Amino acid sequence: MFIAKKYGCKVVGVDIDEDLLSDAREAAKRNNLSRMTEFRYEDIENLSFDDDVFDGAISQAVLIFTNKERALKEGARVVKPRGFIGAIELAWKQPPTEYLTKRVQETLCSASVEADLHQVWQDRFHQAGLMVVHQELNDLHFTMKGMLKNEGLLEGLSCVMKGFVKPSSRDRLAQFSRLFKETEKYLGYGIYIGRVT
Repeated sequence: MFIAKKYGCKVVGVDIDEDLLSDAREAAKRNNLSRMTEFRYEDIENLSFDDDVFDGAISQAVLIFTNKERALKEGARVVKPRGFIGAIELAWKQPPTEYLTKRVQETLCSASVEADLHQVWQDRFHQAGLMVVHQELNDLHFTMKGMLKNEGLLEGLSCVMKGFVKPSSRDRLAQFSRLFKETEKYLGYGIYIGRVT
């Protein structure tokens, strides 16, 4: 919705969770963006779209839940030549210890161990036929300042307020903060942009 509103382009969002799709449709309605957005039930490893349909595709924290090779190749198939595919994903800065892998899996989610080393993510883009035109590896900082920067003022304050009001949310935020401090030399997130060749 941000992209549709800011750039005035038609956006198609896909997911395999009907509840999330329903929430997205409702949010689009509330923001008067229903004409510019479409939300469809799709498996990104096997999309129903024709070849060369989209100017670009982006995902955030999605590829670790998929067969990465298939998902990236499907993205490359449906994006026009010279178009872009962007992804933001958890990335290991260096090979993790078994203990850290287990801690990340227990605290974040079981799929988080499917994060790759930063260089391996780039290799995956190349193997899918994409030319990496941008890559960066960032630290995971779970601070108020970082949350406000990443989420914006309203969403960041909303997260903080949930932490004050709901003990379960406060405990969860504390778990994330401890984990990110413990793994700061190992775990980060990467931003990868590949051009379809």
